[in-house]
Amino acid sequence: MSRLSEKRKAAVESMMKEAIYEAAVKILLHQGLDGLTMERVAEAAGMAKGTLYNYFQDKKSLQLYIFARVSEPFNQQLSAIRRSTVSPKEKLVKIMEVIFLGFEKNRQILVILSGGRIHNLKEYSMQLAAIPEFSDCKATKEPIGKVIESVVLEGIQAKQFFAFDPKLATDLVLGAITSVIDRQIQDNLPRATEENIAQLIRFLMEGLMKA
Repeated sequence: MSRLSEKRKAAVESMMKEAIYEAAVKILLHQGLDGLTMERVAEAAGMAKGTLYNYFQDKKSLQLYIFARVSEPFNQQLSAIRRSTVSPKEKLVKIMEVIFLGFEKNRQILVILSGGRIHNLKEYSMQLAAIPEFSDCKATKEPIGKVIESVVLEGIQAKQFFAFDPKLATDLVLGAITSVIDRQIQDNLPRATEENIAQLIRFLMEGLMKA
């Protein structure tokens, strides 16, 4: 296949996936996860069901693609923070703020995909990283946990943080954040207030920081 033909094929595939994504998100938001069927997505995207299966083998792979698309900008932000030259403390504070803001920006979609429990999104991340068709997706390059873990390790090496197990510290940080978000969802409350976010960050940082 010529380079021009490859480019055309890639352009067509990109357009088709964009149409599928837009149709799937619309159905997801209006009819929920149970209402998201391959038949409905194909009809809403204006294509035959067989054509849809050329791009996604089943509903689960389609859900993973939606999660990947929603997650990509968010993960790029986190990666940029990790690579920045600010102190580990500033990085971790910014990461926690971005997590709250990133969730709020895509709240409806993420709540539906997670079945009302944000903690369940961890399973999506694990599945996404394990599926070859998503191996080149930027959202799988640096998962949230890996970004936080690397910043915690950086802080320990710089002797700014106590010598915690980085994996344990990461679990504690993510666990606290997801618990707050899940409580907001379960109680049908609006986003956490800036004061609540600041309190949580201060609580977590005081446990990590060396005097």
